Amino acid sequence: MSLIINILLAVVMIGGLIGMLVCQKKQRTNPQLKPVALLLFVAVAICGGFFLHNTGMLREWGLDFGFNEQVLNADAAIYGSQAAVIADVLHENNLLPEKILLIYSDGFETTAEFAEFKNQLLAAGIHETDLVCVPAFEAPEGSQPPQLTAQMLEKAAAGNKECKVVISAAGSPSFDAMQLSCFKRRSDRAQQWIFLEPLPVSNLLQHGLQNGNVLAACGFNRNPAGEIGSLPEDQKEIFELRYMLYSRDGQTGR
Repeated sequence: MSLIINILLAVVMIGGLIGMLVCQKKQRTNPQLKPVALLLFVAVAICGGFFLHNTGMLREWGLDFGFNEQVLNADAAIYGSQAAVIADVLHENNLLPEKILLIYSDGFETTAEFAEFKNQLLAAGIHETDLVCVPAFEAPEGSQPPQLTAQMLEKAAAGNKECKVVISAAGSPSFDAMQLSCFKRRSDRAQQWIFLEPLPVSNLLQHGLQNGNVLAACGFNRNPAGEIGSLPEDQKEIFELRYMLYSRDGQTGR
């Protein structure tokens, strides 16, 4: 859609420039063409501004007029919208009053996305005293963060057994996710897990949802929105701009 708009803007600009040249040549004999030339100039200038904005050239030149900040704020809000959808799942499973463990990647706790995610959990009715936040790992200062492993997540969960729900904002391990107990046999006494991106391979995720203690997962939808400056009011509509929910009841778009 944006490509079509840019093509139309380019066509209007080219047509306007040609019209301006024609009017300029005929102004001496036809003074009434002067206002027409002025209108064409305004049209070309406006279309040129939109074209530069849509193609990102203005932002590259440092003339984003606050758009980059709007996009960053929107990205944080979209990420945070996962919490509102997750809260509905917890409510449906009578887990909203339970203590919740939120596992995050080292350094992620300082981001706007993490802050918005926590705010949405609190807005959904989860008490701050019932929300326990711990890192999956702590990277030594100045070193590369280690690769997430199943053992890291299991250790964090085992150290907070009072939390009935575990949300992994660190995602799942890329190579040994099947070692996580929540993907294996279901136990009513075990912690209930919720995963955010990155998710494990689909067959393992489906097995965990159907037969294990994976309560839900939030994955990217097939047509995620690109850069967004303004958002809908409803949290579920914001969520659907980028994510889809996988739950025990099946895959949904909410």
